[in-house]
Amino acid sequence: MLEAAGLRNRWTFSASALLLAGSLLFGSVPPAGGVDGVVDHRAGQSACVAAAAESAGFEDMVGNFAEEAANCLAHYGITYGKTPERFSPRDIIPRWQMALFLQRAAVPAGIVLPGPADQGYTDLGSFASHIQAGINQMAASGIMPGTTDTTYRPSEPVTRKEMALLLARFLAAAATGPGGTDIDTVRPDDSNFKDLSQVSFTANQAIRRLYEMGVTQGTTATTFSPEGWVTRGQMAVFITRMLAHTNARPVGVSAQVTEDLVFRDSPVEIAISLRDTRHQPLVNRSVDLFTTDHPTMVFSDKGTCTAEARPAVGARECVIDGTDPATDMSGNLRAGVGGEDAERLRVWMWTGNRDEVFNEDTTQYATIDIATLASPTALMVTDSLPSSAVKVPFGEAVTFTFQLVDNDGLPVPREGVRFVLEVQESRTSGTQLERTTLTKTTGPDGSARQTFLHVDPFAEPGDVAFLDLDVRTSGGLAVRDGTAVGIVDDDGSRDDATLEWSDDRAEPTTLELAVVREYIVASSAGSGAAATVHATLSDQYGGPVRGEQVVFSSNDSRGVPNGVRRTTNSRGVAGLNYQRDSAESFAERITGSFDRIRDTTRQYWVMRVSGAADGSGTVRVVDTDDDTTILVTNDERVLLIEYDSNDAFKIGPSPVSYSDFEDDLTVGDTLRYAITNQRSATVNSFTLGNR
Repeated sequence: MLEAAGLRNRWTFSASALLLAGSLLFGSVPPAGGVDGVVDHRAGQSACVAAAAESAGFEDMVGNFAEEAANCLAHYGITYGKTPERFSPRDIIPRWQMALFLQRAAVPAGIVLPGPADQGYTDLGSFASHIQAGINQMAASGIMPGTTDTTYRPSEPVTRKEMALLLARFLAAAATGPGGTDIDTVRPDDSNFKDLSQVSFTANQAIRRLYEMGVTQGTTATTFSPEGWVTRGQMAVFITRMLAHTNARPVGVSAQVTEDLVFRDSPVEIAISLRDTRHQPLVNRSVDLFTTDHPTMVFSDKGTCTAEARPAVGARECVIDGTDPATDMSGNLRAGVGGEDAERLRVWMWTGNRDEVFNEDTTQYATIDIATLASPTALMVTDSLPSSAVKVPFGEAVTFTFQLVDNDGLPVPREGVRFVLEVQESRTSGTQLERTTLTKTTGPDGSARQTFLHVDPFAEPGDVAFLDLDVRTSGGLAVRDGTAVGIVDDDGSRDDATLEWSDDRAEPTTLELAVVREYIVASSAGSGAAATVHATLSDQYGGPVRGEQVVFSSNDSRGVPNGVRRTTNSRGVAGLNYQRDSAESFAERITGSFDRIRDTTRQYWVMRVSGAADGSGTVRVVDTDDDTTILVTNDERVLLIEYDSNDAFKIGPSPVSYSDFEDDLTVGDTLRYAITNQRSATVNSFTLGNR
């Protein structure tokens, strides 16, 4: 077991929360070789995680910019606050306090200080013996010497310039920790602070090096204010950023992810640290890591691991054995886990004696939840045209977006994926023909863009410009066409769809029908239930056509009155409100027409299943937001089926969870139901059959 008496048995923290905290306090790690204003050597890990992130109880720090830093320093024993309840972040730091802070910070940072021998300062007599000892130790170490050979000026405020010198000397004396940078290797290439001309070369280098390491910042974008005094709140932030570059880590077991973006099927590297109650490294200690697909089922009532647990690293889960990785001489290790197709990966980490068995109730452990992104399976192509457009007027640009997506069509922010565009452009006014091959690369959001424009200043009337666009990917990445005219569909023929620029006069070409509510409970009460259907009339460029009459009809004698007309408004929309006075369910088919242009849609008038019932039907509407699905049965009844997390679900013969059922529920499925009551406490049964 870890020597961490008095601590809670477990710390739980998520990778996403850790990364958010890192972005606020430390920022993301930029590429090396920065330019002015770019921090090149920010720490890749934090000293303020796990137990060091817990509240220290300082009432005056709630919501303060330095709240997390003050809590962190309290965990390491670097500060005790002005009182147990107050940190006093606005108070100025005198030199004697700064000496004590650095003396205490030296312990977790691994700096061995010399003994507290008297250094000959004559102005320390009024201070307590432990303060004098701390001052003498810091002076003897060379980190914080006196102002002269015989004076220390303990009550003099610490300036920002002096703080930079102290932190630079501290980092030079400390061993570099995981994710940190050796300050002696930092070559500052930034000169954004314009008020350093009066400071010494040594102070100038210290300020700029610490800026490159993400430890210090300016008071503005261009000023450092070297003679400004340091407050306790500022001091706390400076020291915690500095400790991130050292081997300082919290008491017990702590873990951090080293990647800020994790894709499924790719291993994740977890940085693990073990420390005793004095924050000293625990060396050559085996660490067991295990994971599960079902976190709520991984432990028995007695706290032992169930069959749902499996090893994340090593051969056996929930036991310390010879296959587990061990900490190095600094008390740290890195373990690669994952490579599984899971939306979320939870990993448990703990240490103990050989053959010791994990128990949730008695073992000290840490967990880390890693939110993952699905790997891209396709490149979705969309354009900036209205969905109803079939042509583009000359002079209008069209932008195509190429977005990486997963199997569910959700965006995947993977950078650096290359693909090729094969572009062919031609015109009817001549033999002009251009063939171009463009190589594109996705950006940080997993997308790339390309814009095309055709103008027609001298063309003959009726001239048309054509664009044919084919997309070539590699690595098994499919291409999905979400463009208005299906331009990237390529069946290998010469008749691939093309996008046309035209000077034709706008004319109605498209009619689209949509109901406001896809399903409505049928009713004969009063004048019945109300419904609304909209018809949108557009021209070939996707623009609205106003002032034209759309004719509506229905296959339901109690639904839309046949032959009723409505006129399109400035948005090209003709709306029809109507009442249906019937409690009978029906799948109403509504038709709208203008000249030879027509479209249809469905309005489902449903019957709510409110008592005991069983049967089956075909899924026609999926509404997971309201835990509802609409079924059409073999006898053409339209049923509203409600479910909740208390119910029992199957896909075929296999029981599944509520969330898995919702994920798989799709229009066209066959759903069998056995309902005893719709009350939320009742367990009803639902089984998805083959599609």
